[in-house]
Amino acid sequence: MRNGWLVHDRLQHFKGGGRYLWPWLLEWVPGLQNKCAEDKCSHIEFLSDYYADLTSKYGEPDYIVRDASYWRPVKLKSGKILSVINCIRHEIAYRNLQIEVCNGSSKVIAVSNFVKDYYKNKIDNEIEVLPIGTDFNLFKPLNKEDNNKFNVLPNSILWIGDMTLFPKGFDILLSLIKETQYNFCIVLKRDVNIQMPEEYKKRVKFFTQLPHKDLTNVVKNCKLFLCTSRIETMHLASIEAGACNLPIVTTNVGLHKEEKSGKWGEVVDIEYVDTSHIYQCMGNNDKEQLNIPIFQSNKAIVKYYLIPAIEKVFNNYDYYSPREYYYKKYSTDAVKDKWIDLINKL
Repeated sequence: MRNGWLVHDRLQHFKGGGRYLWPWLLEWVPGLQNKCAEDKCSHIEFLSDYYADLTSKYGEPDYIVRDASYWRPVKLKSGKILSVINCIRHEIAYRNLQIEVCNGSSKVIAVSNFVKDYYKNKIDNEIEVLPIGTDFNLFKPLNKEDNNKFNVLPNSILWIGDMTLFPKGFDILLSLIKETQYNFCIVLKRDVNIQMPEEYKKRVKFFTQLPHKDLTNVVKNCKLFLCTSRIETMHLASIEAGACNLPIVTTNVGLHKEEKSGKWGEVVDIEYVDTSHIYQCMGNNDKEQLNIPIFQSNKAIVKYYLIPAIEKVFNNYDYYSPREYYYKKYSTDAVKDKWIDLINKL
């Protein structure tokens, strides 16, 4: 049996022992050992020393499975390195680190074509696409036995992320809250103190850092899942919501960059706003077309793109069956053998 190390874990966003890629790999692949150290991996200056400590204690492994985004490059005398890109880094120093890591790896995996397209002209090695699976046994549709123990508001629109503007589009979400009367359920990945105006408190409910077992109850008691991100590597949260059979309304990022609207939900293009469409909706006969970057046009995106998509889903709710659609592509059953085969070929 080959001796493999899993040396880094940064895919766990929620506290409480959730189900996600790295623990699955430890279950699926014989000989793969957990060598993660969360307390040290979060500080990049400790990484080289930590790896040196491991090799001095255990010897060098036959192969390493690692995250490409946070560790400094490590070199094996004869072993192989599989690097997984699950995070797009915009900071030049960190992005250069990613590139160095991937160029020094035996195999590079991107979790979506969106990620592959971003890095394909930056990394010398060939990039293969393999998504992270979702546990469809954990994320299930609402049934009669389920309660609403967190008192999710009726017909709530679910949004999961953090309060960053550029990546997650939290500002777009706030514009939607302001411009509509929908109920919202917002799950934040970090524990922050939210101060909402009184007029919104009756229809907006916040949760922070939910364990997966509690997250599933919140998700399945919502009506629709919303993604407002401007950039995503995959957007696993939308797959988890889809596993609970929540229709999705999303911007065209991550896995949804290449998807067309269908039984899973509705996708809207936020890269640029075609203002001729907006003028037409407003009754303006000006035919001039101008491409306005989305971050300058939140109100327009909300009014002419997101709200129509949300209303379409609410008005045709029985048409959508995202669980069935996503299961075939993104369940652990769909990706397990592919990950095992990939590691065995190292």
